[in-house]
Amino acid sequence: MRPELILSDAKIMQIDDARASAYWTRFSKLAAIDDSHKLREFAGASGKVVRAFQVPGFDRVFGLNEDTADLLDEVLSWYQADSRSPSIDLLPLESLADLRESLARKGFFMRRHQTQLYGAPQPELDSPVHRSIQAELVDPDDGSTMQDFLQAFVEAHEYAPEEAKAAIERTRTLYTGEPWQRYLVRVDGKPAGVGVLGRFGDVGYMTNSATVPRFRRQGVHRAVLHVRLEAAKTQGIPIVAADTPVNAISQRNIIRSGLSIACQLGQWVKL
Repeated sequence: MRPELILSDAKIMQIDDARASAYWTRFSKLAAIDDSHKLREFAGASGKVVRAFQVPGFDRVFGLNEDTADLLDEVLSWYQADSRSPSIDLLPLESLADLRESLARKGFFMRRHQTQLYGAPQPELDSPVHRSIQAELVDPDDGSTMQDFLQAFVEAHEYAPEEAKAAIERTRTLYTGEPWQRYLVRVDGKPAGVGVLGRFGDVGYMTNSATVPRFRRQGVHRAVLHVRLEAAKTQGIPIVAADTPVNAISQRNIIRSGLSIACQLGQWVKL
């Protein structure tokens, strides 16, 4: 089944809510053990919520739309109380024109776009990459394989050596337990790439795929995509989604795997 050519606003919001849930699930685990991580849900009269994050390097707001626009001042006040200013993710919906104007009047501008992709999980071919590349589901109770996953994760995301130990423990906290499925790709037996899949309602969200630098341009990212699409299809997940920087190699690979662009998210920040 090919993705719909034109998505309804409701479908775009469903996919974006899965993205927000993915971030919320991850950072909730850190907030429980680290008071430098603060999360808050703001409930509107419509019953919809805005999710706000005060996390080192990640002051972000998800869920502002026509149903929750009345919460904007309350959300901004929460950040201002800690002398912080968030990046606000907005969907490119015509119904949000007034909200965009409100942000502009408060000194916000759209700094960049992020591509949101979606589709039915249809893995490419049975063997989309070279036979020397193997992908596996990582059991967190398998100490050796989990350590390979964590080490590859840190190398692929290019943490500085002095940050590696803390990053490994943080990643272990983020991705151990439900709803996460961790995947490791090896090249000739060596850890080469990672990816994560989580289910949120009818949407399987693919996130944090990355390739260890010395293994790039060898088909590792395609293998990471393939194994997660295959898992989603096997598990009966009807929709998979992911977000990438605009025109990144990862975006092109995801489109080649059968997904389509749902929209370009706008990220608004204050001047």
